Amino acid sequence: MAKRKEIAEDAVVEVKEEQVEATEEKKEPSLKDLLRELIKEELQSDTDPAKVESRVLQKVEKTEEQKKQEEWLNELVPFKAFKDKDKYKGDIFVSHNETTYQIKRGVEVMIPRKVYLILERSERQKDMASDLVDELEENFNQSVEAGKL
Repeated sequence: MAKRKEIAEDAVVEVKEEQVEATEEKKEPSLKDLLRELIKEELQSDTDPAKVESRVLQKVEKTEEQKKQEEWLNELVPFKAFKDKDKYKGDIFVSHNETTYQIKRGVEVMIPRKVYLILERSERQKDMASDLVDELEENFNQSVEAGKL
């Protein structure tokens, strides 16, 4: 019976060790680990330390620039959508990377800059489409007057 107990305890110890290893794998890699991996990758293509250092620094700086851009895009900005009693009375829905934003019309709200830029781009596209429709109508009317149609 003592042997069975020893085997059971060994099994419990093995399970606990596997659990510890599994939790260690889930941890986020540290900055040092990320830099080591980056240096290893660069050393595979080139062994010149100066070139490797230069490329690693470029990648790190690029990452910092990406963080700054992301912070800028997530910064809250004021926005007030036009409201009337006819066509522009409902809320505005904007979707960005599987996140949906509902913006109330007629009230100044704070929205992420990326959502504001989406709204701004949408408005420009509407203006361009309207200008194109006007141009096509004018061309059509001129063609009808000239007897071409």
